[in-house]
Amino acid sequence: MENIQAEITLEDLRKGSDYLLKQVYESNRLKFLNFARRYNLSEEENIDIYQDAYVIFYDNVMSGKLESLSSSISTYLFSIGKYLIFDKMRKNKKVVSGDYDLSRVAEVDDEVNAFEMEKQSLTTEQELLKKTLWLFR
Repeated sequence: MENIQAEITLEDLRKGSDYLLKQVYESNRLKFLNFARRYNLSEEENIDIYQDAYVIFYDNVMSGKLESLSSSISTYLFSIGKYLIFDKMRKNKKVVSGDYDLSRVAEVDDEVNAFEMEKQSLTTEQELLKKTLWLFR
């Protein structure tokens, strides 16, 4: 899926392809959630932050505010998400370490690609729901 994402351009996304937009969302979601866990927010907060980051990304692409990328789409999404995490931590009065080097934002690509994906097993009920939803596609 990573190779597909590397071939996706901003122009392709601006055309409004639901398939490509879904690919970007899904291929980055679990990696971002694994990345966000280091900040000790709840899983629900991490999910909300990823969704907010994706909406900001989508709005920037569609409005033309984002004309080109000097990094990957993943890096851009992670950068948005990281600042949303910091904002959430400030609002929750959690401390963000002062020694965090924000100049490393460009290096997030390597970090993003190095994350190990945790295989989450589904409960019996979740498996049944998944199969049921698949039938109604």
